[in-house]
Amino acid sequence: MKNLFVCLLMLFGVCVHAQVEAPANMLIQKSNLESTTFEIGLGYIPQHAEGFGIPKLTFSGNNLFKNLIGVGFYISPEYRPNIQFQEDGTNYYFRLPIGINYEFGAMGIFLGGDPISLAAGKNLRKEIGISLADPSNRIPIALRVGYSNWVGFSYSLGYRIPLND
Repeated sequence: MKNLFVCLLMLFGVCVHAQVEAPANMLIQKSNLESTTFEIGLGYIPQHAEGFGIPKLTFSGNNLFKNLIGVGFYISPEYRPNIQFQEDGTNYYFRLPIGINYEFGAMGIFLGGDPISLAAGKNLRKEIGISLADPSNRIPIALRVGYSNWVGFSYSLGYRIPLND
């Protein structure tokens, strides 16, 4: 039964693939519509595991490489002063997630972590999320929603500045 299912799945994949004239050409044409942008965003983490909210910034380069369609990088400093942060005993919270993002059309995903805090012996702050933005940059606004097991949900609204290709 498993072999039959795998064979049918492969046949279905070949049939669907044959319905599109040239998938690689379609992907290249679609990626040419996506502009290279630099994003500056402001966000918030409403509920850290220790019971406080955290403001955050986002700086992102989107669709940076023409040969790696949709790939970019981001850095997102998070800072909250005047709290008693139990993990490291400081009176502030600071993390610096760095990661990669991938966009195709209006949707994108991002994945990152904070290797600097990890190297200092603290918990690894890692996150995964989705982004929504206009690929042609006619509306230069991006919405990001992320999740971290340790920090919880984060929300960010960014402004995208087109870069000359």
